[in-house]
Amino acid sequence: MVADFKILDFFHVANSIITDEKQEKREAFLRTAIGRVYYTAYLIIRDKAKLKGFREVNFLGVGGNHEKLIVHLETNINPDGQSNKTEFMIARNLKKLKDLRVKSDYFPDEETKKEDFTLAISLLNSIKLEAQDTHWSFD
Repeated sequence: MVADFKILDFFHVANSIITDEKQEKREAFLRTAIGRVYYTAYLIIRDKAKLKGFREVNFLGVGGNHEKLIVHLETNINPDGQSNKTEFMIARNLKKLKDLRVKSDYFPDEETKKEDFTLAISLLNSIKLEAQDTHWSFD
């Protein structure tokens, strides 16, 4: 059986979670939506990175693959010996998005606001823009 799941569906779930005015003011909905935005970016970039030789560590827990992907993107060097600016910028924004997700998931004493969700969407859009017309494109 073929799964009918598309990674961008995470993004659509995030948007639907906060479209109801009552829900957008509730932290649990905002926190969940931020997580879905992060996983949209992470999974798409991870799968594209695998096509370019990225290998995950085969274990569960402690977020090792998430950090490993970011470091992989930050330190990738072109054949001419220069860092890859597109990958570096994707990594930078993915890291910021990951930090928002971690704050939302693990720090219940720190308030999560609508502005945090707006920032998450902005970071996702920055990644998509940087990735446009490259191997990393979300298309």
